[in-house]
Amino acid sequence: MAMDDRAEGYVTDVPYMSGYFAGLNPVHMQFAFLAAGLRAPKVETACELGCGNGVSLAIHAAASQVAWYANDLNPDHLRSAREMLAASGANACLYGDSFADFAKRRDLPAFDFIGLHGVWSWVSDRNRETIVSFVAERLKPGGVVYVGYNALPGWSAMQPLRHLMVQHAAWAGSGQPLVQRIDSALEFAGTLLTTSEYEALHPKLAEYFAGERSSDRRYLAHEYFNRDWRPMHFAEVAEALNRAGLTYACSARFLDDVPGLALTSKQSALVDGIADPVLRQSAYDFLVNRQFRRDYWVHGAAPLADRERDEALRQLHAVLCSVDTGLPWKVRAALALNGRGGEEAAIEAALAALSEGRARPLSEIRATFARRGIAADRLLPTLLLLTGLNIVAATHGQGLTSSVAERCARLNRHLADETSLAGDVAHLASPVTGGGIRVDRIDRQFIAAHRAGGSAGEWAARARDVLNGLNGKGSYTAEQIEARMGSLDAHLRLLAALQLVP
Repeated sequence: MAMDDRAEGYVTDVPYMSGYFAGLNPVHMQFAFLAAGLRAPKVETACELGCGNGVSLAIHAAASQVAWYANDLNPDHLRSAREMLAASGANACLYGDSFADFAKRRDLPAFDFIGLHGVWSWVSDRNRETIVSFVAERLKPGGVVYVGYNALPGWSAMQPLRHLMVQHAAWAGSGQPLVQRIDSALEFAGTLLTTSEYEALHPKLAEYFAGERSSDRRYLAHEYFNRDWRPMHFAEVAEALNRAGLTYACSARFLDDVPGLALTSKQSALVDGIADPVLRQSAYDFLVNRQFRRDYWVHGAAPLADRERDEALRQLHAVLCSVDTGLPWKVRAALALNGRGGEEAAIEAALAALSEGRARPLSEIRATFARRGIAADRLLPTLLLLTGLNIVAATHGQGLTSSVAERCARLNRHLADETSLAGDVAHLASPVTGGGIRVDRIDRQFIAAHRAGGSAGEWAARARDVLNGLNGKGSYTAEQIEARMGSLDAHLRLLAALQLVP
């Protein structure tokens, strides 16, 4: 497979998809730490290792005052990321360095926060050691590292099939483009799967593999066809990061910490009874057959005193970030099955407190709970659930948004321009949350039409015309467009609250 020699087997001839990852947002991290009862650092300097197309980097740099640094080898990634950074004018430094060369730089500061999403699973053992050494040297005391990685045991059944696909792609030779070899390898693996006993031994694998075969080939190239592909047990990651002086802090995936959602009450009792934190997480992964972990690690955990934590929680602000506030049926079913079906009142109270279209401190949301006779200890689990479902987001508070609003507006204009390198990005930068908000094509056209001015009727008509023109591309049906137009006011209030429209 064609690739930069410095990449040590990492695919560089196929650009990765334009994804946004909330775990890389320092505001998200600070909420996670607060929920876990830990002191989070004030983030002034941050680093993203292997930033891909740079979507997360560009959004977080635009939506905060944090000085960001990042590296990536892929020329297409670098071009896209630099275009976004230039559009916003954000404070970020991006380098086309390998991890080894990046680690040798003497012009980098010490960091409060370092993040890498997916990278850990796809690089060589030597590069992982380089990353550990970089963290040990560059992370400040009290600093935090975010790592998103492929986990075991969830990938166990897929490992032999992935090995066969990579073998087949290599056998096909370097004369064909990688994407064509991926198609052939998928066909080969699918045939093997349906003519062997392996499918019977792993009945869920066939369904999973069928879904993967329909995935974007850019995703498949980076997920499966790097030379190195190393899902890991939690204990292995803990051992590696311990060498950099890190210990596990908490999950960046808030749904992991919602009582009654991921585990049954019997499973929760079992996990809660395990004193060793590494064994506890390993057991959790086994019970849910975890495939991917999103974790925060800290250089010196500092627990918050109860009074200090309670005060910080009262001052924390939250905002609605979705018009669709209904819980997915799988979530409702899991809560009901595990005896948590009475959560509706707490969820309704939280949504009612946030319905005015502005960020509100948790002290005001707690007052709504009190007026409705809901125990205050239900507030945090409810917000973790709603945040994990991307219905609610933690915010900067009221002090920082004005200073970053213009940068976010410039970046969002660039992201909404479908002729730009970032034209397929599905998120916009919110100065309120310090991060990305998923905005579909319909709402993006509302924003563009609103920006063009005129009466509400005129820009609504412009948005409808553009969206109707997209039907030929299989984007949205006329019914979907008209339904969204019918809820236009609600969407505009949401976009305004997130400062995505004036």
